[in-house]
Amino acid sequence: MQAGFHLYLQRAEAYAGMQSWEPAIKDMLFYLKYFESNQQALHQCGEYYYESGDYINALKCFNRNLKDDSNNSNYYKSRGKTYLKTATYRYAISDLSMSLDLNPDDAETWMFLGIAKLQSGDRENGCSDLEKARKMGESRSLKYIIENCQ
Repeated sequence: MQAGFHLYLQRAEAYAGMQSWEPAIKDMLFYLKYFESNQQALHQCGEYYYESGDYINALKCFNRNLKDDSNNSNYYKSRGKTYLKTATYRYAISDLSMSLDLNPDDAETWMFLGIAKLQSGDRENGCSDLEKARKMGESRSLKYIIENCQ
Protein backbone atom coordinates (compact mmCIF):
# COMPACT_ATOMS: atom_id res chain seq x y z
CA MET A 1 0.00 0.00 0.00
CA GLN A 2 2.74 2.49 0.92
CA ALA A 3 4.28 2.29 -2.55
CA GLY A 4 1.18 3.90 -4.02
CA PHE A 5 1.26 7.14 -2.04
CA HIS A 6 3.52 8.84 -4.57
CA LEU A 7 0.69 8.46 -7.08
CA TYR A 8 -1.28 11.09 -5.15
CA LEU A 9 1.56 13.54 -5.74
CA GLN A 10 1.64 12.69 -9.42
CA ARG A 11 -2.10 13.05 -9.79
CA ALA A 12 -2.00 16.37 -7.91
CA GLU A 13 0.66 17.55 -10.33
CA ALA A 14 -1.53 16.49 -13.26
CA TYR A 15 -4.52 18.35 -11.82
CA ALA A 16 -2.32 21.41 -11.29
CA GLY A 17 -1.20 21.20 -14.91
CA MET A 18 -4.87 21.54 -15.85
CA GLN A 19 -5.28 24.35 -13.28
CA SER A 20 -7.76 22.18 -11.38
CA TRP A 21 -6.62 23.44 -8.02
CA GLU A 22 -9.29 21.93 -5.77
CA PRO A 23 -8.59 18.27 -6.63
CA ALA A 24 -4.84 18.98 -6.68
CA ILE A 25 -5.04 20.39 -3.14
CA LYS A 26 -7.24 17.50 -2.02
CA ASP A 27 -4.63 14.97 -3.17
CA MET A 28 -1.83 16.95 -1.51
CA LEU A 29 -3.73 17.14 1.78
CA PHE A 30 -4.38 13.40 1.69
CA TYR A 31 -0.67 12.74 1.10
CA LEU A 32 0.35 15.17 3.84
CA LYS A 33 -1.94 13.42 6.31
CA TYR A 34 0.53 10.52 6.20
CA PHE A 35 3.75 12.37 5.37
CA GLU A 36 3.32 15.66 7.23
CA SER A 37 7.07 16.28 7.50
CA ASN A 38 7.61 16.16 3.72
CA GLN A 39 8.70 19.77 3.17
CA GLN A 40 8.59 19.56 -0.61
CA ALA A 41 5.01 18.26 -0.63
CA LEU A 42 3.98 20.90 1.90
CA HIS A 43 5.53 23.64 -0.24
CA GLN A 44 3.81 22.29 -3.35
CA CYS A 45 0.49 22.28 -1.50
CA GLY A 46 1.10 25.92 -0.56
CA GLU A 47 1.81 26.77 -4.19
CA TYR A 48 -1.47 25.15 -5.24
CA TYR A 49 -3.33 27.15 -2.60
CA TYR A 50 -1.58 30.28 -3.89
CA GLU A 51 -2.55 29.56 -7.49
CA SER A 52 -6.15 28.92 -6.42
CA GLY A 53 -6.30 32.31 -4.68
CA ASP A 54 -6.51 30.83 -1.16
CA TYR A 55 -3.72 32.94 0.29
CA ILE A 56 -4.51 32.23 3.94
CA ASN A 57 -3.97 28.49 3.53
CA ALA A 58 -0.95 29.13 1.33
CA LEU A 59 0.56 31.20 4.15
CA LYS A 60 -0.13 28.39 6.62
CA CYS A 61 1.85 25.98 4.45
CA PHE A 62 4.74 28.37 3.92
CA ASN A 63 4.85 29.24 7.64
CA ARG A 64 5.23 25.54 8.42
CA ASN A 65 7.96 25.26 5.78
CA LEU A 66 9.89 28.14 7.34
CA LYS A 67 9.39 26.82 10.86
CA ASP A 68 11.20 23.62 9.83
CA ASP A 69 13.76 25.18 7.46
CA SER A 70 14.48 28.88 7.85
CA ASN A 71 17.40 28.80 5.38
CA ASN A 72 15.40 28.01 2.25
CA SER A 73 15.15 31.00 -0.09
CA ASN A 74 12.20 29.47 -1.97
CA TYR A 75 10.09 29.30 1.19
CA TYR A 76 10.68 33.01 1.87
CA LYS A 77 9.98 33.83 -1.77
CA SER A 78 6.72 31.88 -1.74
CA ARG A 79 5.54 33.45 1.48
CA GLY A 80 6.66 36.89 0.29
CA LYS A 81 4.76 36.70 -2.98
CA THR A 82 1.71 35.49 -1.02
CA TYR A 83 1.96 38.45 1.36
CA LEU A 84 2.16 40.63 -1.75
CA LYS A 85 -1.21 39.22 -2.89
CA THR A 86 -2.73 39.98 0.53
CA ALA A 87 -1.43 43.59 0.40
CA THR A 88 0.69 43.15 3.54
CA TYR A 89 3.62 44.83 1.86
CA ARG A 90 5.88 45.20 4.90
CA TYR A 91 5.85 41.43 5.41
CA ALA A 92 6.26 40.84 1.68
CA ILE A 93 9.30 43.10 1.53
CA SER A 94 10.81 41.45 4.59
CA ASP A 95 10.40 37.91 3.23
CA LEU A 96 11.47 38.75 -0.31
CA SER A 97 14.55 40.55 1.04
CA MET A 98 15.39 37.51 3.16
CA SER A 99 15.00 35.28 0.10
CA LEU A 100 17.45 37.50 -1.78
CA ASP A 101 19.89 37.40 1.14
CA LEU A 102 19.93 33.62 0.69
CA ASN A 103 19.81 33.66 -3.12
CA PRO A 104 20.66 37.06 -4.66
CA ASP A 105 20.56 35.73 -8.25
CA ASP A 106 16.79 35.09 -8.40
CA ALA A 107 15.41 37.57 -10.92
CA GLU A 108 11.78 36.68 -10.16
CA THR A 109 12.27 37.52 -6.48
CA TRP A 110 13.77 40.90 -7.45
CA MET A 111 10.65 41.52 -9.53
CA PHE A 112 8.28 40.63 -6.67
CA LEU A 113 10.33 42.82 -4.30
CA GLY A 114 10.12 45.73 -6.76
CA ILE A 115 6.34 45.32 -7.03
CA ALA A 116 5.99 45.20 -3.23
CA LYS A 117 8.04 48.37 -2.86
CA LEU A 118 6.00 50.13 -5.55
CA GLN A 119 2.77 49.08 -3.85
CA SER A 120 4.03 50.36 -0.51
CA GLY A 121 4.85 53.77 -2.01
CA ASP A 122 8.62 53.36 -2.44
CA ARG A 123 8.72 54.12 -6.15
CA GLU A 124 12.45 54.81 -6.43
CA ASN A 125 13.63 51.55 -4.85
CA GLY A 126 10.80 49.59 -6.45
CA CYS A 127 11.80 50.76 -9.91
CA SER A 128 15.45 50.01 -9.14
CA ASP A 129 14.58 46.42 -8.13
CA LEU A 130 12.39 45.95 -11.21
CA GLU A 131 15.18 47.19 -13.44
CA LYS A 132 17.58 44.76 -11.77
CA ALA A 133 15.09 41.93 -12.40
CA ARG A 134 14.78 42.96 -16.05
CA LYS A 135 18.55 43.02 -16.53
CA MET A 136 18.72 39.54 -14.98
CA GLY A 137 16.26 38.27 -17.58
CA GLU A 138 12.87 38.59 -15.88
CA SER A 139 10.88 39.91 -18.85
CA ARG A 140 7.61 40.24 -16.87
CA SER A 141 9.16 43.11 -14.91
CA LEU A 142 9.13 45.28 -18.04
CA LYS A 143 5.35 45.70 -17.78
CA TYR A 144 5.71 47.16 -14.27
CA ILE A 145 8.61 49.38 -15.35
CA ILE A 146 6.59 50.81 -18.25
CA GLU A 147 3.50 51.37 -16.06
CA ASN A 148 5.29 52.84 -13.02
CA CYS A 149 8.82 53.97 -13.72
CA GLN A 150 8.86 55.97 -16.95
